[in-house]
Amino acid sequence: MSQGDWLLTHWIDFPLWLAQIGAHATVGVEVYIATAIWFKRTRISAMLAVVLLHLSMTLTLRVSPLFHLIMMLHLCLFVRADAWRALGARWKSRWLSA
Repeated sequence: MSQGDWLLTHWIDFPLWLAQIGAHATVGVEVYIATAIWFKRTRISAMLAVVLLHLSMTLTLRVSPLFHLIMMLHLCLFVRADAWRALGARWKSRWLSA
């Protein structure tokens, strides 16, 4: 892999029109995420969009994968406290009751 390439772009030659479509789609998805993450009905789909967006960016951009991992870890901030408690109780009952 040469210095200018990154994962998918090493194997696939992206034409300009495809890059432009990807850029516009990225902006659209980011706007969706910014609004949908705040509402309970759309929060799961927004979180899924974050994961898919950053996975695709990891494969196509020359940005450290650590950055994308940190961005996905920020999703923990949008999980409600009662969901964390339920997850902790489930973990305790599975691993500590043996």
